[in-house]
Amino acid sequence: MCFLGVFVPAAVFLPILINGDPSEKTFKVPGIMQVSVDEPGRYYLWNAHQIVFEGKSYNCSESIPGGMEIKISNEETGEQFDLVSYSTMTSTRGSELKNSIGYFEVNSAGSLLIEVTGGNEQRVFSFSKSPFGMIKLFIIVILLAAIIGLVGLGFILLGVVKLIKSSSTHKTVGDV
Repeated sequence: MCFLGVFVPAAVFLPILINGDPSEKTFKVPGIMQVSVDEPGRYYLWNAHQIVFEGKSYNCSESIPGGMEIKISNEETGEQFDLVSYSTMTSTRGSELKNSIGYFEVNSAGSLLIEVTGGNEQRVFSFSKSPFGMIKLFIIVILLAAIIGLVGLGFILLGVVKLIKSSSTHKTVGDV
């Protein structure tokens, strides 16, 4: 049981740490990217300023070049989303470095178009759901692991108590 307290968090987070967020979409800009969102929520746009993507190495500045314009819209309804500037988050995975550009709120599932124009160099952006969902998942898994570990420890202590009681109730030949 104690083993599960260690195994559960590793089984949940190891694939994510190795492969990254499976819902993350990476694309070259300037350009247009179509992405599907399965649920409402906060979504982030990232500037992958140091990355190897499609066999090419990109090493760009952390800041977005002047003149670059970003439009995000719902493909079916044409609704435009406001990108709220938020550049304080960073992410590192292996040699990949990225920083947040901003976020926007999506109220329903659907297909989105992200159109990036302008700028004088090709670079790589990525799109993903709010990373705070991962933090909540991490906290839940750690709490679950702690509960499983405590239950396992309880079983161990119960077994030790039963062992002590059973050995004290059995008399040996020398005791008679």
